[in-house]
Amino acid sequence: MNPARLLFLAVALVAQITLARGAVPRAQDLPGRLSALQNDTSLLLRIKITVVDAPTGGRRAAQILVKRRRDGSMTRILYQVLWPASHQGEALYLEKAGPGAASGFTFTPPESMQPLTPDLLGRPYLDSDLSFEDLAEDYWQWPSQEVVGEETINGDLCAIIISCPPPGLTTEYSLIRTWVSIDKTLPLRIEKMGRDRHLRKWFAVQKAAHHDHAWVPVITLVQSADRSRQTTIEFSRASRTAEIPVEDFSLENIKKLASGTTREPKKQD
Repeated sequence: MNPARLLFLAVALVAQITLARGAVPRAQDLPGRLSALQNDTSLLLRIKITVVDAPTGGRRAAQILVKRRRDGSMTRILYQVLWPASHQGEALYLEKAGPGAASGFTFTPPESMQPLTPDLLGRPYLDSDLSFEDLAEDYWQWPSQEVVGEETINGDLCAIIISCPPPGLTTEYSLIRTWVSIDKTLPLRIEKMGRDRHLRKWFAVQKAAHHDHAWVPVITLVQSADRSRQTTIEFSRASRTAEIPVEDFSLENIKKLASGTTREPKKQD
């Protein structure tokens, strides 16, 4: 669940470089373990995104229904707004195969559909610090993964992993640095560098929980380098579900969900 694993991160991060070689063999396995986690069964999520503008203190929030289906190397993800009423039914559909670029479309009720082109991947989602690419990417699939050290964050020994995109991939990032808890296999902090190699944005997990045999981020803070606004992602529900039909990702069914004529898939017990 790339968006959860992003998303992948804390306001008060107490960090100390340890570079303890004894744990390196375990740390070296983390990129593969994180990549394997993306092969989970279908997922159904509800997330709340809250954006606070630094200059004005203005605050806005939205609740999003997220559906994810994995078929081999193909991942399909749908983000659809449940509230507020001003954005209700708006949808972002993304699909990608392996480490390739994402494609898809945006939908605005009642009938407006716009294909997602590479130049739109950097567009902010709901005017937040999250871009379309942040919601689509699975950078653990990138072939270049390097463990460069270890650091302790709030008592969790973390491997520091640098991920670089493959040549030719259209992306707004040149490098992603992730602090992953070795015991929890959970990214606790992510720094994303722009094409100029300068910090573009960072993610920090403020609260995590053990859910369904895995550690997941419950509350994640996202902030751009200029600190002009702050985005918080909160998971209100996360569950594996019965198989989500491919048809759920069609424009026709997205329109039905926007109009309230379909129901969410039934979750497994």
